[in-house]
Amino acid sequence: MPTLNQISIETKTITKWGGIILGTLFMLFILFKLGVFIKDTFYPTPPPPPTVGYDILNPIEFPDQEEKNFVYTLNTVTGKFPDFSDRAKIFKIAKAEPDLLALRKAKDKMYEAGFFQNPILIGQNVYKWTSDKPFPKAISYNILTLDFNLTSSFLSNENAASGKSFPLEETTITDVASSFFSNLNSFPEEEINLDRTIVNLFSIKNSVLIPATSISNAQAARVYFFQSNEDEKPIFYSNPKTSPINTLITGGDNQPQISEASYFYQKITNESETYPIKTAEQAFEELKEGRGYIASYPQNLTEISIKDVYVGYYIGDKKQNYLMPIIIFEGDNGFFAYVSAVTDEWINI
Repeated sequence: MPTLNQISIETKTITKWGGIILGTLFMLFILFKLGVFIKDTFYPTPPPPPTVGYDILNPIEFPDQEEKNFVYTLNTVTGKFPDFSDRAKIFKIAKAEPDLLALRKAKDKMYEAGFFQNPILIGQNVYKWTSDKPFPKAISYNILTLDFNLTSSFLSNENAASGKSFPLEETTITDVASSFFSNLNSFPEEEINLDRTIVNLFSIKNSVLIPATSISNAQAARVYFFQSNEDEKPIFYSNPKTSPINTLITGGDNQPQISEASYFYQKITNESETYPIKTAEQAFEELKEGRGYIASYPQNLTEISIKDVYVGYYIGDKKQNYLMPIIIFEGDNGFFAYVSAVTDEWINI
């Protein structure tokens, strides 16, 4: 039988070697973590390449424009170009599906909107409705894509031209506009960035719309709705200050009237692939070479100071298959220019 002294010696030995083993394991753990840190810091594992699942893409169809001879200087807050990710998502845009009941559904919508007459076919899937009250109106409506354009002779109507019943608050104006689109089932509210809504006020003088300085002397208002960001990036149109989802509100006999409206909407799906994109420096060189689209610019100025550069998405004036990324150059005096972001080897130039 071991004595008490022997037990004490063995216990101390076990404790000693246990401490050494634990200390060694702890040191090995620290060294492993340090090695991982050094590797990730100085020798990071490169990310997998972009998926490029749609293969070669067609170029963005920017509107035609005359050549502009601007001289650009970079004047960002940091004085440098921003660092972008090396890739961006490209989203597939949904296509309209055939619907045997499309015309009947359209007739029901138009009836609710005050167009009671039978329509006439004016193009492929496009029908035209007219109404005489409270003043002549006409709406051209694509029964499959649901896009439409509404016009009227409001300028010749005394109540509209005088601003009778015109809303006196901007929130009421936007509510009237959104309700009009909602009544036509053409307002995807969850896909609209209401905080970005623009309201332009007008007075009516000699049958002409003139920008108004305040709502108190306005007789009309045009409301522009913009689609929500995708992948935390803003969506831009051919004109950065307008949108193809808009309406003109005027006065009327007893209530405000929708006197003009346009709805051109492209639904963005969740399906996407990643593609390599240009750096800000590369896009800037293309802009200087005249390879960008000048979306908005100040008159009588040739020297442009660029104050911000960022990545966004572009929706054009024609139906497109994909939501394509662009690099936006924003300058003073309302200057905006777009450069296609996807690197050239993936564009069918």
